[in-house]
Amino acid sequence: MSWLDYFLRRRINTELVEAAQAIAVRHRIDVWERVEDTVPQMSPSEARGYIRARAATIVHSEADKVIAGHDLLTDAQLPLLVAAATDAVIADIILVERNRRRTASAAVARAA
Repeated sequence: MSWLDYFLRRRINTELVEAAQAIAVRHRIDVWERVEDTVPQMSPSEARGYIRARAATIVHSEADKVIAGHDLLTDAQLPLLVAAATDAVIADIILVERNRRRTASAAVARAA
């Protein structure tokens, strides 16, 4: 592999991660609105799968738009972009839910 190939792949990976994070930031509220009533009653494993299923349409649609408007990213990177963006959305929502549960249990402990 030449140095040019190395730097090009590195640039593509950086662009992929940045695009995935941008998708996650733009659409985590949309996904949250789809799952907010159901996720609190689920275990973390169930919640991850449920969020992944509800986020699929939103993330895939946005990833298609990002790939179409991007110079370095091609259709070959679409599955990687969708997976990375979906994982970022899931991580954000799980973190928010975990913090909400901790806050609620701490409030109950203080009240007791």
